Amino acid sequence: MSDENQIVIPPSYTALCVPAGRSRPSAGQAQMSARYEFCEDLANLLTEHARPTRRELAISEGDALERVLRRLVELLDWAALERPDLSADQSADQSADQLADQSAD
Repeated sequence: MSDENQIVIPPSYTALCVPAGRSRPSAGQAQMSARYEFCEDLANLLTEHARPTRRELAISEGDALERVLRRLVELLDWAALERPDLSADQSADQSADQLADQSAD
């Protein structure tokens, strides 16, 4: 069995490669596999950096993700994105703080 047949490309990634108004990806299987492997390698590198940095800076997951996205936007020279809705992450942080305050009382 060849290596490219062993790579399982998740549907979420395949959906990124489907042009608007079409139902199939524009790239062939070999090209999609190569792109997916590259993206996975980059994601793993970011993970290795983000996890300890998040702990060192004592920031939330949402803040860490926002910083990565902000830098990506800068590198691509895209127009600034609006701040993403991180309310779920922030409300989880606030809930933990509230529980700690109630426990102290």
